[in-house]
Amino acid sequence: MNRKLLTTAQLCESLQISRRSLERYRKKGMPFYLVGNKPRFKYEEILEWMRKQATSQTIEDVEDYIFQ
Repeated sequence: MNRKLLTTAQLCESLQISRRSLERYRKKGMPFYLVGNKPRFKYEEILEWMRKQATSQTIEDVEDYIFQ
């Protein structure tokens, strides 16, 4: 993936997740940038953030995602 900023739709497609999941991740601290009033994402930063989240998650965190 190149270094350009991705839109919400582009990131959701790349990660194969829903917009709702992306919003939950943003609330949990996923890094993003505002361009005007639109969120944009650096793919490499998102992957690193997700790796860190995966290593620090507890069973309760996983259950939160499964049962929402």
